[in-house]
Amino acid sequence: MTANFQAEPKIEDIANFKHDNRRLVGHFKKLKIGGEELKADFNLVDPMDPANRVPLCGMVTFLEWDTKPGGLLTVEGRLSAKNQGIYNDVVNAHDKTAECEFELDVYRYDDETEKYYKCFHTDGKAIEARLSEERRSIAHDEVESDYRQIRNHKFELYIIGSDKKDELLHIAYSADRKKAFKFGQKAKA
Repeated sequence: MTANFQAEPKIEDIANFKHDNRRLVGHFKKLKIGGEELKADFNLVDPMDPANRVPLCGMVTFLEWDTKPGGLLTVEGRLSAKNQGIYNDVVNAHDKTAECEFELDVYRYDDETEKYYKCFHTDGKAIEARLSEERRSIAHDEVESDYRQIRNHKFELYIIGSDKKDELLHIAYSADRKKAFKFGQKAKA
């Protein structure tokens, strides 16, 4: 039996980060689809170093993966109005299996160390993947009103690992209990 990973950070905890809230935070650091990269136009607090801010192309509000090689990775969140147009253009301009690269981090608070750690991440590098044929990735037209510093839209991204090489996604269950899982299609074969 394979474990599943699921996280549901809240937009208010990502956008208005406070260390003492001790809630999940999701950062989308990089997303490139069909060779076109989204702009890093959010500038939010780094949970592991709250004195600094990090440039982000999006906020992650939902993430789910079955931890199987070749398994579907579902990411939902927010993109800026500018990135919403780019996202929909590149998703719809390519075939259903357009190649993409992504880098993201989901942070969880560790009560024992009283610090945040990365509970799901790409280990600081862009991971190769492709859009899933099973589900349609989209950025919604409606502007969301619960974060007003930058006009933003909800997005849904459904990706599977690259069939060209195996990549690793990292999951941690506490600050000191970490595992790497194969994400690519080659590992599935």
